[in-house]
Amino acid sequence: MSQSQLLVNADMLGVEGGDLCKVWSGKFKGQCLIPYDCDETCRLEEGAIHGECDWTGTRGYACICIIGC
Repeated sequence: MSQSQLLVNADMLGVEGGDLCKVWSGKFKGQCLIPYDCDETCRLEEGAIHGECDWTGTRGYACICIIGC
């Protein structure tokens, strides 16, 4: 994955109404478990509007911070 911002499919975020105007920072905030609160971490450390713990493939589970657009 590149360091550039990537568009995130609204289905991945569980966004209702088809709001496709979401991007993520591409910065992983360490490892997390599914119950881990990535929202608080992402809002405090990155000024994000949302954060979630998601499977990243080679990196395992990590917080992905959604920064909006």
